[in-house]
Amino acid sequence: MQIVKVTVLLFLVFLSGCATYTPALTEKQKAAIDVIDVYHAVISNEIKVQHARSNAGAMGAASGMGALGGLIGGLIEAGINKNRAIKSDRKAVKYREMLGGYDFNAVVNNAVASVFSDSELLSFNPVKSFPEGTKKFDIRTSSDSSAVLKLRSEYLLSPDQKNLELVLYYKMQISGSDSDSSKERKVVFQSSDFDWSRDVFEEQIAFGAGIVAQLLLIDLNDTRSPEQMKEHLQDIQVAQYSYNGNISKMKAYTLGASEETGYRYYRLKNGDVYAISSDESLKLQAKVS
Repeated sequence: MQIVKVTVLLFLVFLSGCATYTPALTEKQKAAIDVIDVYHAVISNEIKVQHARSNAGAMGAASGMGALGGLIGGLIEAGINKNRAIKSDRKAVKYREMLGGYDFNAVVNNAVASVFSDSELLSFNPVKSFPEGTKKFDIRTSSDSSAVLKLRSEYLLSPDQKNLELVLYYKMQISGSDSDSSKERKVVFQSSDFDWSRDVFEEQIAFGAGIVAQLLLIDLNDTRSPEQMKEHLQDIQVAQYSYNGNISKMKAYTLGASEETGYRYYRLKNGDVYAISSDESLKLQAKVS
């Protein structure tokens, strides 16, 4: 499998005023790392279809009925979201049949291994897989490692099934530290609109896996603080994952663009990293009534 190399401008950026965001590694931590053990588990080897989430709970709380309004709204919201999730799961059936026997786990493993093998600033041991659905990794570092990288991945279609989203969640554990105290970070690839066939799926999933692996490595190597990055703020267009296709703007910071791939790269307010096609808006899950 060919992994597309992502050429990114060397100005990784963060949202100003986001005090909770910190780099994945500090310069001191990076200097202390000899080699990193890498563990990966897919959340599900089957593709999912996302659904727009209701905000009936928030609307009920703001209705003037106080706690009762919030309780009633919350019950309504739960029912709406459960019904939408059932409908989305039904929509996913034809795509799961289309991808019957597809090994998503192996594709992500190969992409991460290929990108990490070319790393010049950090060294990694071969990727080791955990069973599908693993949430808590029961691991011990190997004798030559001083850190552990825990990866979880999934792939989803947008509610209208036009766009593919490939998500890589990760946590870094430094030897001697409590891994559960660190927040899971997220790197996301969003495809352009496609009419899906198995060949198109396989091409886009492999392409997206290569991009998120590259962005993961970039994120691990960036040690700069939000204060150092605040001059890179800009407006970007956002299309909400809802049934009415709302378009709005939000503040984010650019990580650059690649002429080779035709993709742009952004870091959001919460630190999540996104790769989107240059002719597309960023798509985010929206809560709609």
